[in-house]
Amino acid sequence: MPAQVDPAQPAGVIDMGKRPFDVLAAASHQAFATRAAHATAIAIDGLLGLRLLGPAPAAAIGLSEVAADAEGPESEQAVVAVIAPIADESSLDIAAWRQLSPARQRQALLRWLRGVLVDVPPASLVERLMIEAVASGPQRRWPAGDAELHSYRGRLQSVVTPSAPAQKPRLLVDLSHPGRHEIAAWHGAFLVDAVASGGISVTKAARLELRPRAPGDRFQAGPARPPRSLKLQFQASGVAPALRDGPIVCRDGVTVFVPGLGLDARARADGSEAQVALTWLPVRPDAGDRAVGGAR
Repeated sequence: MPAQVDPAQPAGVIDMGKRPFDVLAAASHQAFATRAAHATAIAIDGLLGLRLLGPAPAAAIGLSEVAADAEGPESEQAVVAVIAPIADESSLDIAAWRQLSPARQRQALLRWLRGVLVDVPPASLVERLMIEAVASGPQRRWPAGDAELHSYRGRLQSVVTPSAPAQKPRLLVDLSHPGRHEIAAWHGAFLVDAVASGGISVTKAARLELRPRAPGDRFQAGPARPPRSLKLQFQASGVAPALRDGPIVCRDGVTVFVPGLGLDARARADGSEAQVALTWLPVRPDAGDRAVGGAR
């Protein structure tokens, strides 16, 4: 029969006059009773706290990420409001994104990836970007299904990777008439606009050659500036590597237009000539077309 504990005896005090077995049983019983009372008090305090203070913050119960990722009208609007100033349909400002809380970073990244990628972004890609995407340092790349994500000059960009690399053809084109001129072999189009100045003469634009980039290609950005290699010009103008594969436009073997850089200064018409401006529009299969910055 279990030893009886004297109610009048202070907790934790054992009558050593009893037999050893009774002493051990009494000590065990008192310890169990003390622990049970303590646990009950904590539970009661917790319930009272919940009733007095309301639901605990999500972070306090380890649910911050779940709450952050919850779908609903309010959370949807909140994410859109957060991501709008730091991203567009082609790139994400990494430095501004890193200013968000970790939960908001994950939300904004997921929303942006879902907009620029054809497939749902895998969790492994999201985790890598959360750790590895930084605003400074050399360019980095992350495979993403049929695309690649590049970090370049502080922005995260989505670039479609061709299934099989192919040499682009040399073509003769007439870009003297305003309008959109599709160049299917180069996966894009030229937008031609009539302008009063700063363009190429209509006479020259009537017969232009499109060809791939080649070693030794040079571009002159201004009348008083020397021609420089395309690599240096691309870097100076901040043209991302993924946007440097458009057709080089030539006239009689001389470069007149480079997508991302615009019209070569040596090809600009004088004010007395009818002239047009060129804009290269590369086509993305999953997002339509867009003008390359600085192409006009």
